[in-house]
Amino acid sequence: GAVIGHSMGEVAAAVVAGALSLGDGVKVICRRSRLMQTIAGGDTATGAMASVELPAQQVLSELAARGAGDVVLSVIASPESAVVG
Repeated sequence: GAVIGHSMGEVAAAVVAGALSLGDGVKVICRRSRLMQTIAGGDTATGAMASVELPAQQVLSELAARGAGDVVLSVIASPESAVVG
């Protein structure tokens, strides 16, 4: 069988597939987390993300209808799933 992952799940998939040891997977996740915190502005970051089970076009329409100019469509994960941030 095959395994896949998204974001941190890619590391978990690599561990399950035997491409990384558990210890190396933990090291990758810890390093990635530190880098993401640095990129996001450390402890002062105020951003957020949310997964939405709607088609991307509907997400865009809903955001526009609500005047949510500070929220953007960030990822089209599938035909029926998107991420906003």
